[in-house]
Amino acid sequence: MTACKDGTMQAVFAADHDRPLKLHLGCGERYLDGYVNVDFPPSAHSVQQSSPADAFMDIRELRLPSHSVAEVRSHHLYEHFARPVACGLLSCWVSWLVEGGRIRIETPDFTRSALRAISPFSSEREKCVALRHIFGSNEAQWAVHLDGWGPKRLTRLMRLYGLTVVECKRTSWKGTYNVDVVAELRDTPPNRNQLRERVHDYLRQFTVDGSIGEQRLLREWIRQYDAQVELGWAG
Repeated sequence: MTACKDGTMQAVFAADHDRPLKLHLGCGERYLDGYVNVDFPPSAHSVQQSSPADAFMDIRELRLPSHSVAEVRSHHLYEHFARPVACGLLSCWVSWLVEGGRIRIETPDFTRSALRAISPFSSEREKCVALRHIFGSNEAQWAVHLDGWGPKRLTRLMRLYGLTVVECKRTSWKGTYNVDVVAELRDTPPNRNQLRERVHDYLRQFTVDGSIGEQRLLREWIRQYDAQVELGWAG
């Protein structure tokens, strides 16, 4: 499921040492100049009025060379991926970065949204808006949120990948709460095996105990992680 507005996909994602790519993933109706804007094709949307993306594709299928990307930017995209896949995507993105490259991720702020949803001082409408922000808008198959993020968890994840967090801010818009984190690759990133070990330890925190069933669950999470890394690790 790949297409582009002008030229070939290879041309759209072309980069050189003097001008590495800046990616805007999951752009929706917001086009950013100077970026390669990527989104699902119009056929995958149900209420979106326009699709200004430079390339239409499933972001999980994107693979780019190492040292070819200066910035990976996503706004309200990351929460749409299952936890192991989200970890795999971040591994792939880091593998594309140039030295000094950045990753910027904005997601709903789960904790603040949950507090708004359960507060006795919130109106029923405020609670409904908060629940929508936690679980997704639900108008399409992809329009669901599969994980909850906040400042501490998102910054810890960035550091796990060898990134330096340069900005972390909380924002709000019409009763919704968000977290926006920018991290930079300042040192040599962990290699593929090191990242896998770190993600294994990270995902293990989501098991309830060390039982056989939970161990099987962890192995399945790692299988999903491996599948995503195989798909998108720098070629």
